Amino acid sequence: MNRHGLRTRILLFSILPVFLVGIGLATFFTITSYLNTYDRLVKEGEQIIYPLSTNLSFAIHQNNLPMVQGLINEAFRQNTAKILAVSVYDRHNKMLATSNISPDMHYLNLESEENPYISTINTVEYRNDGFIMRMPIYAYDEASLMTLYDNEISNDTSDDNKDAEIADPQIDYPRPLAGYVSIYILSESAVIKSHTDLIITICLILTGILVALLFGINLNSVIVDPINKLSATIYAIREGNVNVKVDGTMLGELERLRSSINTMTSAMQEFRNEMQYSVDTATNDLRKTLDRFEEQNEALKKANSDATMATRAKSEFLANMSHELRTPLNGIIGFAKQLEKQAVTNTQTEYLTTIESCARNLLSIVNNILDYTKLESGKLTLEEIPISLKKISYEVIRIITPSAHEAGLELTVTIDRSVPDNLMGDPLRIGQILTNLIGNAVKFTKTGNVALSIESDNSKKNTGNTCWIRCEVKDTGIGITEAQQTKLFSAFNQADASIARKYGGTGLGLVITKHLIEEMHGQISVFSSKGKGTTFSFNLELKKGELASLPVPKQLDTIKYRQVVLVEANTWVRESIKKLLENWHLNVISLARLTPVSSLPDRDEYRYLLIGLGKNFDYNHFYADFMGLPLKKLDRVVIAINTMDEMIKQKLRRLSPKVSVISKPVIPETLLDALKGIPEEEASQKPEIPAGIYSRSPSDSAYTYTGKNAGTGLMDQNNNLNIAERRHLIPATILAVDDNRANLLLIKTLLSEMAANIYTAESGEEAAELCLHTEFDLIFMDIQMPRMDGLETMKNIRETTPNQKTPIVAVTALVVQEEQDRFVKEGMNDVLSKPLDEDSLRRLVLKYCNHLISGNNGTASELAAVPTTDLPEENTANSIWTLRDALKVSANKKELAREMLSMLLESLPEFQDRMQHREEVSPEELARIIHKFAGSAVYSGMPGIKKLCNTIESVLRETGNQEECEPELLELEDHLERIKKESPEWLKILG
Repeated sequence: MNRHGLRTRILLFSILPVFLVGIGLATFFTITSYLNTYDRLVKEGEQIIYPLSTNLSFAIHQNNLPMVQGLINEAFRQNTAKILAVSVYDRHNKMLATSNISPDMHYLNLESEENPYISTINTVEYRNDGFIMRMPIYAYDEASLMTLYDNEISNDTSDDNKDAEIADPQIDYPRPLAGYVSIYILSESAVIKSHTDLIITICLILTGILVALLFGINLNSVIVDPINKLSATIYAIREGNVNVKVDGTMLGELERLRSSINTMTSAMQEFRNEMQYSVDTATNDLRKTLDRFEEQNEALKKANSDATMATRAKSEFLANMSHELRTPLNGIIGFAKQLEKQAVTNTQTEYLTTIESCARNLLSIVNNILDYTKLESGKLTLEEIPISLKKISYEVIRIITPSAHEAGLELTVTIDRSVPDNLMGDPLRIGQILTNLIGNAVKFTKTGNVALSIESDNSKKNTGNTCWIRCEVKDTGIGITEAQQTKLFSAFNQADASIARKYGGTGLGLVITKHLIEEMHGQISVFSSKGKGTTFSFNLELKKGELASLPVPKQLDTIKYRQVVLVEANTWVRESIKKLLENWHLNVISLARLTPVSSLPDRDEYRYLLIGLGKNFDYNHFYADFMGLPLKKLDRVVIAINTMDEMIKQKLRRLSPKVSVISKPVIPETLLDALKGIPEEEASQKPEIPAGIYSRSPSDSAYTYTGKNAGTGLMDQNNNLNIAERRHLIPATILAVDDNRANLLLIKTLLSEMAANIYTAESGEEAAELCLHTEFDLIFMDIQMPRMDGLETMKNIRETTPNQKTPIVAVTALVVQEEQDRFVKEGMNDVLSKPLDEDSLRRLVLKYCNHLISGNNGTASELAAVPTTDLPEENTANSIWTLRDALKVSANKKELAREMLSMLLESLPEFQDRMQHREEVSPEELARIIHKFAGSAVYSGMPGIKKLCNTIESVLRETGNQEECEPELLELEDHLERIKKESPEWLKILG
């Protein structure tokens, strides 16, 4: 009802009562009339048949049939509309007369003749179209009456009334019948009358509704129309027209309302005039204020622009200074190490150690500043390569262990078995996060423990290809108050200003850590209280890797399900080692002291004993306890001591031949080797990384996977190797394609030590031509080549040559991950980054050519395990060329390094000439020229030149403007002059 207006409601309430009352009355009278129809017809029939029966009795008594016919004809004539027929029958059910002949005449007579005295009472027989009424006709002759009377009296006389002389006057004796009369009365007239009454009733109802409707319409004009007029006036006022008035005259309360609205509009008009005056005044004031704001905004824009430029200059300055500081710091650290190897006094050794420590601290600060500037500018990118959190964690622990030993702290690592090995992420940044948090924990903990625990984060929902990892770093250090915790993640800030003076640091570590965690979609939290230690917790979302999990060491099979006794006084360390042993399916009995070991029941058939000792343990007391051990029943005793002092370790080893000594924190591989009796010195030697594993290239900061798919080749037969050397080469045919002669010479030289047949090509066209006639096992394809680049050459080879399925590896100096991914999407099988790394190249060859090795000739294992000759230390911190870099890219071959340097010097005049006339070429062409020179420089032992060239090339390709990189171009020209000046000395060094 709420959606209906007042007009509708008035009309509805006017019509609805009349309609309901009329319908009710009409229904009542119609039903009553219908129910009384037959009663009314019966009464009308009785009014006809009673007098007719009496008259017919007289006529029949007179035996006057014409009178009988006349009587029934007259009765039929007077009631023609109601009667179908009238018939008279004698006492023998024989028709005497009828008003008319009808097909339904046979319904009028009675069928029964059992009683001669027929129908002593009037009867009614209902039919579909009416009913038949029968009335007896009595006889009045004396003989009949007496006969009937005598028979009834005699039948009624009983033994009790035999002496009666006069009949009982109370008995209703029957009268003699002369016959009966039948009338067929039709109901049609009554039905017509009922319908007529119903129509009249409906007409009366409609008349009432019409009258009510007229009344409602009149009421609407009196009430609703004035209300609508008032509403329209109010709406106009709401729209701002306060000059409107409600005209006319209204009734009662509406008139008072009209008067009130008109009074209100008059007051509003006055108020509006006043308000308009105030608005005009305020507008003038606001306009003046806006003019001042506009002037201030212009000043703010200028200040913001200046601040942006200053911020950019600051970031560039910090980045440049960080780079410039690294170079001398590396020199300081390197030469300090060299001096330590010389014959120096203890005091001088202490000085050199201090110099190296200070230099490394400064280098760490520089790295933090550089990372912070990258994070601040949003230029920090994360790698996504296969990683093992176990390896990363224990590598970080190895780095921090010396500091923990120096402070006498116990370091522990607990990794839940639910943490998968095959994950994808940035190992450098994850290691940086752990290093910052664990390093801070060690720094701010005087005594006690620092623990790292890693487990699956069950509070987050893992998807099909991602999983959540939760890490926690807990210590027993000085703690942090709630007020200090609010400052933890602010740049250049620490919880307490005195901390920087006491412990050092820039206050950037946690800021960088927080940003890195958030970049990996995680969050970091801290729980701490003053003097009760601190717990940092964070989670990371990492993708699941495609590689299988790391294999379980075979040594575990020999000790699995054995019983081992663990003795460790430190609760944190004991629980950590116990969980590690239980993950190896060992049955562990953990004790806090060594004394109860000898009291263990014989049913505990333990074969291994693991003892944990602190840094400052009491040797005499330990010796006494150790001598009481049942050493005969033990296979091995492993002592983990919280120090790296070899004198103490040797002293402990002399206790028994069954003793193995390792340093804390306990590393799983080291502990496993110790349980098997492998000396710590041998166990610490790292094996060569097998082919097909992700590793960090020593010549690049990026992680490189050595083989996911493959790639290129051109040819020169390698005939310089003798039969013994060629026996260990893979019988593969490999093509190398590069437009830079120095690069091509290097890759050819490296490949010649790995495969039997090496082809080379200096252009894409030459490579495509060779592929038409030769089927290669592997192709290495340079990307940046004139005319036909590497991608176009690859597609040509795939479509038009027999090498459609030959693996093709892209060789590029572009380290941007997006570009490398694009090469793979375009059709390359794999990517090899420049400068070339011999190990990475070897792994790729093994990956794609390993199927060519027949039998167990050891070629693959020998090729994968080629020893790497120690490279000389770098020359000087400011040198743009070093012997170390030159030999690194030439596989430690001085002859090859000299040849590549000579080729660079031959092309140097032409390149300098192009640089001097660089304004005459387009930025794209200049970028290509610089890219080619960068390749020659890096293979000649000048990675700094290559890095500078890459920066210039990136700017040219992104902006297309030489002016944007003019400072770098000038710096490159200075380096070219230095190359010309210093190169003779370099050639002498190379012999």
